[in-house]
Amino acid sequence: MGLLRACADAVLIGAGTLRATPGHQRTPDHVCSQAAPDFAALRRSLRRATQPELVVVTANGDVPTEHPALQASTLVATTVDGARRLDGRLDIPGPTEALGPPAAGLNGEPPW
Repeated sequence: MGLLRACADAVLIGAGTLRATPGHQRTPDHVCSQAAPDFAALRRSLRRATQPELVVVTANGDVPTEHPALQASTLVATTVDGARRLDGRLDIPGPTEALGPPAAGLNGEPPW
């Protein structure tokens, strides 16, 4: 997992995974701290950023805003409804923007 993250531009997870792993960082170093210098050298040779960006996907905006992974460069991908729920709760640098209309499944029902 550390090698995969060392090669990645981003790590994509769902909000449920974020909630289930308090304190976990999605970085190569967190997986295997002994290999941190090698992971850093690999990322430099691949011309990657220092760490992969974390992308958290949530339909309804239910993310633990105090999670340490959300204190770094993180993109939260959500619906308009999810963005409303998160409005003012996240202290992430950069703009907050909802992508797309509210989630809807068959017959206008929510997909979950």
